[in-house]
Amino acid sequence: MGTSNISEITGNSNISLQNITAKDIVIYSGLELKPEIIQGKADIADKIAALTQLATLRLDESEFFKSLNNADETNFKKIDFAELIKSIDFGHCILFLGPEISTDESGISLHQKFCETRSNEKRKYNPKDGFFMPGAETRLINDAKDYYSRQFPLENKIANVVLSKLAQIPFDLVVSLAPDDSMHRIFQKYNMEHQFLYYTGIKHENIRFKNNIPVIYNALGAASENGRYIYTHRQFDEYIKNDIEAKFPIEIENKIKKDETTNYLFLGFDFNKWYNKLLMYELNLLTEVESFAFNANKIEKMNQEFINRQFNVSFINANFATFTDILLRKSKEAGLTRSLNKTFVDSILCELEALRLETFDADKLLTIKEIEQKLSVIAEKINRS
Repeated sequence: MGTSNISEITGNSNISLQNITAKDIVIYSGLELKPEIIQGKADIADKIAALTQLATLRLDESEFFKSLNNADETNFKKIDFAELIKSIDFGHCILFLGPEISTDESGISLHQKFCETRSNEKRKYNPKDGFFMPGAETRLINDAKDYYSRQFPLENKIANVVLSKLAQIPFDLVVSLAPDDSMHRIFQKYNMEHQFLYYTGIKHENIRFKNNIPVIYNALGAASENGRYIYTHRQFDEYIKNDIEAKFPIEIENKIKKDETTNYLFLGFDFNKWYNKLLMYELNLLTEVESFAFNANKIEKMNQEFINRQFNVSFINANFATFTDILLRKSKEAGLTRSLNKTFVDSILCELEALRLETFDADKLLTIKEIEQKLSVIAEKINRS
């Protein structure tokens, strides 16, 4: 074999794996190896090259951002987007997500549908009140965990699009009052570093806001993790009476109430529901902070007035999906966004490079099989995302 086209690569930079084909990767070892090991290394080289090319196809996002230019800003005159972008950039804007961000194609809440379809004589649901009858707490655990860990992520298609856009905007803190963990799953899907915590009734320790690593906090529980959420009046009463640090770790409360905090954003909240007004008190909001909620046409005027006077929340008569498009576009223009695809591709290339280096030293068939299994996991990640 000639050596004119051979390039020695050292280190572990993923850049070395970009713009290559299978014939470009040859993994050598100075040892006398069995033919099946040599063939195994050649097969691995082919797979690494193929996965590299498949992953890097995702780097072109031009069409995605082109679609954001069509968002109509007419109904958003109350919002100073330039100031809002600065607030996000400096970590002074908190994003709150409500249950109504997750709907079906008819605009019906997926959480509401879950409650209504699980209602029976043993665990009757009162849709007007928004809670199950007494005794439903333990009877819902298995159903809730099963639904929110398996079926809900597949049904939550509309919200996942919005949440994927929001994940590209660098909020330091995202507080969810919904039972699902969709934002956490999106960060996991794209291999984005973050902290995920949820209410358990027990105080959390050692939460840190550092190095621009976002914190996602499910303030009422995470049904996908343990099947628990606030489904009954008794659970709601226990939550209200619980120690504040069990509900909101001191680091999260301090972030919400920090003197420098300038904006709160509320997406997916039905402020017509009585318990949401009480939950607003639990959030310990600063009333001097400029705050916005959306879909005002669905909120009764009296409820809007109450929320505005008590918590200084201004209601926008437009949907939060359009707001998200505008905010993402302006964040992109300001150089503030983090690309989900680039983050994912960079992490995949790092994993592939690590396996390439691992293959170089492999001298046993078992090691080759283990590397092939790891490549299968990476292939699943690429195909799933």
